Amino acid sequence: MGFSVTAANVIIFVGLLAAGSTLAATMLNTADRVSEASSEEWRTEYMKAHTKIRIDLADYFNSGPRRVDIDVTNTGSTVLNASRVTILADGVWYSATVRSVDGDATQRTWPPETQARFRILVSSSPSRITVSTEYGVLAVTSTVV
Repeated sequence: MGFSVTAANVIIFVGLLAAGSTLAATMLNTADRVSEASSEEWRTEYMKAHTKIRIDLADYFNSGPRRVDIDVTNTGSTVLNASRVTILADGVWYSATVRSVDGDATQRTWPPETQARFRILVSSSPSRITVSTEYGVLAVTSTVV
């Protein structure tokens, strides 16, 4: 073989080597991202399976600003963030204020077997309250006092 054929083979080999190393790096990066996503999905499902809440009281107040105070107990084994709770009244989302967690007005960490109190401002007495945790676990009551 002549010099030009050998040089062409070296250039092709170097090109294939560069393409192969880029492909390997991309595959490793993709595998790492898939692994991280799988771990996060497993963690979320684990938390969802161990999260339970119960609405103890939904109390409507007609005097002053119309509002509903909602007492909810964390009956699961997961520590929740009370600030990440979503409240719906008759299917309409309301911005909830965390009044207290376990009697402490400044606490937002919601341990198991403790009660949190939330408040929403409403225009009329709702017939149904739905509380959703940060993991999508729901509690519904159709008794608003």
